[in-house]
Amino acid sequence: MSLIPPQIRPNAGRETDGRGDFRAASLRDIHREIVEGNLRNERARLDDALYNLEFYRGDFSRFPVRPSGQQQDPTRYPRYTPFLQRVVCTLCQHLYARGPARQLKAPQGMPAGPYDAASRWLEGMYRRNCADAIWQEADRLTVVSSVAAIQVAATPDPARPIRLRLWDASQFVVWEDPDDPTKPVAAGSIDLFDHRRRLTLYTPDVKRVYVTQKLGPDDAAGGTAYRQISEAENPYGLIPFAFAWFHMPVGSDFWCGSPGCLLRDVNDGLNFGLTEGFDCIRYNLRPVVLLKNVRSGFRPPSPIRPGDVWSLPEMADATGEGGGGADAAYLQADSSFVAASWEDFRSYVDMVLEHVGVPPGTIKMEQTSVASGVRVIADHIPLIQWAEGRQRPFTHYEDELAKLVLAIGAMHLGAQSDRDALATADPLGQVAADPGLVLRWADMYPYLPGPDRNADDGWLLENHLTSRTMVLMKRDKLTREEARQRFDEIAEDEQHEREVLGLDAGGRPRAGQGPGTEGRGQGARTAAGGGGVKPPPEVAGPDDDEGEDDDDE
Repeated sequence: MSLIPPQIRPNAGRETDGRGDFRAASLRDIHREIVEGNLRNERARLDDALYNLEFYRGDFSRFPVRPSGQQQDPTRYPRYTPFLQRVVCTLCQHLYARGPARQLKAPQGMPAGPYDAASRWLEGMYRRNCADAIWQEADRLTVVSSVAAIQVAATPDPARPIRLRLWDASQFVVWEDPDDPTKPVAAGSIDLFDHRRRLTLYTPDVKRVYVTQKLGPDDAAGGTAYRQISEAENPYGLIPFAFAWFHMPVGSDFWCGSPGCLLRDVNDGLNFGLTEGFDCIRYNLRPVVLLKNVRSGFRPPSPIRPGDVWSLPEMADATGEGGGGADAAYLQADSSFVAASWEDFRSYVDMVLEHVGVPPGTIKMEQTSVASGVRVIADHIPLIQWAEGRQRPFTHYEDELAKLVLAIGAMHLGAQSDRDALATADPLGQVAADPGLVLRWADMYPYLPGPDRNADDGWLLENHLTSRTMVLMKRDKLTREEARQRFDEIAEDEQHEREVLGLDAGGRPRAGQGPGTEGRGQGARTAAGGGGVKPPPEVAGPDDDEGEDDDDE
């Protein structure tokens, strides 16, 4: 018996509207598209996503900067720049830099116990799966290729019963529901295994695995056709994928687009421009030897070395006499084109950065002095506003993933015989339909050391808006327990220093104690006994004189 409540089963109470068994018919069509059509309808999209991913990773092996046969010499010196990678990482550096705090809240009138238990379990699963890092990379992949998928899978590991796996758009395919394109009726992941592609297809009822043929040393074709190798019941009863989009899909299309293809084309053009400019410098800045009035057929020695002595044979005139004198000189191109080309290159880069919302200063990192905290924050304001604008859709994406993790966790743990697992599964199943996930996003402004941060922390302490413990937690990224332990260690060290150095509670040396007081005390005792160094005479100050006058009066 399934522990997943009927209201969270995606096909519970589904009407066919006279179309017959929609899922079975859809499964037959999907099987035919995979085996007979070899995913023909998805091929162009998968290729685009793969090319974008390779540019994002800085792998340009598929993209030579110039078609073969068009270089000026056999030796090629290509130049590349990871432009797409840099732009994507800059755009996405703030949203999950610290990661939000997650908590499940019970709706009004509902008991809080199951939600608190499920919240603690979900936090543990996310920590073991590095969920913040997965979400940060998912954010980047949505910029690269529109959509990223997070798969939820049950594992036999009792320490991590749920595993999260991230797929980019080149690694999964979906078949959309015509009535709700954002809710696929089937989805499959594509990975490489033993030099073959493996497609694992999920519908709410079935799990199928398709593989391509492994090519042998003499095979030239046939390595792209899929064949089915297994079929089993879907153990989850739902499609185990949650999705994140660059543009939240509110229309009628699952694939909403992203600037990834644009940035890839720009990166490809920059690679070509860098290589072309480098070649121009290599060839045009090499001087050419120009010979004047030299006899036909004469060629200077090669290579030309400094200190060589040439004898230039003059070209004879019509009478057989020598001409106007042989001469050799260098002919060199004007190098001003280098600065002009580089300025054009940088202007184009700045324009693209501004159009995609990246302040050029955050990419160039050009500064002649250390910028203040206010200046750094001002430079990052457009990026912070970009990240804040993505908080709301990512809150929705996180809520969908939380529902999926709780539902699959309830099913997986509820199928075990262990009492602890069964006790954990019960609250998960109760809250999976509506977990009430609340995200509290961290402050995205740069928290840089310096006088600005000191003044900010001092103002908060002065107005009782924070505590020293909270300041230490924020500065050193400590938990509350770690911060309190740090203060205990500081108090212990201060107590030890007061005892050893003879300091009072204010950190000042006590009378007759402190460093060097032993020598002074010994000298005083020796002087009193008739030997040693006498103390210097006391000099009366103005106050002492006035006091004596008052006494005389």
